[in-house]
Amino acid sequence: MSDIAVFCSSYFPNPVGGGERTAKWIVDYLKKTFNPTIYSFGDVYKRYEWDGVPIVQLKTPSLARTSARPYALSQRLVKEGQKHDLIYCHGLSGPHAISAAVASLTSKTKLVYHTHSSFMGRESAKHRYLLRPLIRAETAIADSVIFVSNLEKKELVTRGYISDSGEIVIENGVTHVDVDSEKFEALLDDRVNHSVSEYILSVGDVTPEKGQEKTVNALKEIPQVDYILIGEVKRDPIHVAEQHGVEDRVHVLGPLSYELTRSAMAGASCLMHISDWESYGLVVAEALAEGTPCVVTDNCGVASLIENGENGYIVGHDSDISEIVKKCANVNPSPKFRSWKDVASEVSHELNQQL
Repeated sequence: MSDIAVFCSSYFPNPVGGGERTAKWIVDYLKKTFNPTIYSFGDVYKRYEWDGVPIVQLKTPSLARTSARPYALSQRLVKEGQKHDLIYCHGLSGPHAISAAVASLTSKTKLVYHTHSSFMGRESAKHRYLLRPLIRAETAIADSVIFVSNLEKKELVTRGYISDSGEIVIENGVTHVDVDSEKFEALLDDRVNHSVSEYILSVGDVTPEKGQEKTVNALKEIPQVDYILIGEVKRDPIHVAEQHGVEDRVHVLGPLSYELTRSAMAGASCLMHISDWESYGLVVAEALAEGTPCVVTDNCGVASLIENGENGYIVGHDSDISEIVKKCANVNPSPKFRSWKDVASEVSHELNQQL
């Protein structure tokens, strides 16, 4: 089997966001057809294994952490004498993405990027003047680029992050989970001081950029519906709820296990994912796998999965959220499931094409 170097973010193999979960699940299948070695980052340098896959975690000086990581990692690759047939990098932005380009150039090893990095919505100066030329340079080196959605590809090409040279699109998958509705209902009984008969759901960091405060603001027009938020709390929207007198119907549960989160999705009347921008939005695909309608903004890459009125709604930033949520009561989509095994099979095919 061919040896491949897999470049991932610093959270591997403990997934936090959708990008990390995607990388973990794809590598779990790739190890059946390749010999992968994972290169990542952390507070200390160490070597260990995850389910038989060797992982090299690199420590870099704290005062020059961002700039030192790419060069330190490429030097570590050379120093350890690692030889790979191909470099597979998950993501276009971040130190690991730069490291993949540096390692490819220094070792003359073929490079494949798997994106999770479109920049939907308004571009900041950081995007225009730093990330755009950086990503153009990275992808110019690459032998292949895999996009996770047609919208993401269109976004990156249209905004000049990458040239349109026939790169392929492989939609993300979803992990099968046996949901436990009773266990989640028991958690609600323990955490909420009244019976919850119907709820809408948000999954992801609780922050204004994710749009939860907009949903709280609309809740006053949606009587008898609770709003449950699952994820790390960056800014609690309870102050907005208090302004509108709906604080008794807003429940911030914090992070939950993956199984409990999927159980929450299965019982929700709809999933709200109205981010200012989102590279993909894996939680939407996961909710659709449970047959739960989703409301997403047109600045989310995963909007390519939504058909208005069939499995949810795509909204703009000035849309009437309360009316959209009410419409979801009449939407009953069939569960849509695409396995990571199928995704990994397509990724494996593309990697083999480059070998």
